[in-house]
Amino acid sequence: WGPRHLMVHRKEPLTFQLIQALISFPVGTKIASFTVSPILKGWLSLTALIACLTSTGFRRSEVSVDSPRDVFTQRQFSRASIVYKIKGVELPDPTDDELDSMSELNIDGVYLTPGPSKADFDGSKWSDKVIWLPFRATAPLNAARALAAVDKAYPCHGHDRTQTPLFATDTGKPFTRHQLESFLHDALSLLLPAEQVKWYSWHSFRIFLATALADLGCPEANIKRMLRWSSDQALHTYVRPGDDMYTEHLDRLPVAHTVAKQAANVAHVDNPRRDIDIYAQYAGRVPHA
Repeated sequence: WGPRHLMVHRKEPLTFQLIQALISFPVGTKIASFTVSPILKGWLSLTALIACLTSTGFRRSEVSVDSPRDVFTQRQFSRASIVYKIKGVELPDPTDDELDSMSELNIDGVYLTPGPSKADFDGSKWSDKVIWLPFRATAPLNAARALAAVDKAYPCHGHDRTQTPLFATDTGKPFTRHQLESFLHDALSLLLPAEQVKWYSWHSFRIFLATALADLGCPEANIKRMLRWSSDQALHTYVRPGDDMYTEHLDRLPVAHTVAKQAANVAHVDNPRRDIDIYAQYAGRVPHA
């Protein structure tokens, strides 16, 4: 017992290196219900999911269903939730050749439309604002490139795009909460000491993005926009000040200027009558001498 037991226990932000490690296991490695493979739909889709969460901070509930019995609905992301922009042209249903032609020189990328969420139940706050995911051919982790890889390996066209989960298992079903939570736990168990695994959850991607953007000097208004927050309270809860922030500012203390005064400490001429008048104005009467 004691003060520590009263603390709010929140998850920690992942690091970019740890996120990258989650999708860098040797081919053939089995992690929960997933098998690492460059050709299996489930693994390609999971890789795209992790890349997207790194750039968007979506909540776990926005990218999975609670139970295998839950049917896929339009509240989940489908292939129709993404639109490619290639050579300046918006393509909701690109061909393989168009996907192969994607280049950062053309400022290519993917528009991703967010759906309803627990903080935006009817989609009225954020569903009208697309998220831009720029294409990068050589970046260690890139959402647009990962999404294009899924579309090329498992093409889906026309109306079928509206009925196909964007993030799906080998059998084409949407990921379940259990599948994702089991994968993250088991993958982290291969990468970290056992006592550190509990520090993280799928929400750690959201905390990572908020903290990373703040560390890079992104304005708070832009962080709220990118994480789809309406309140400053959420921002200040999730952005974690890191060691570098403290070090940078504390090292500069010797050259800081702290010449400042309160009005009461500035030289003045006594004016008792003024004090009485002010008291009378706010107290409603003149005090007795």
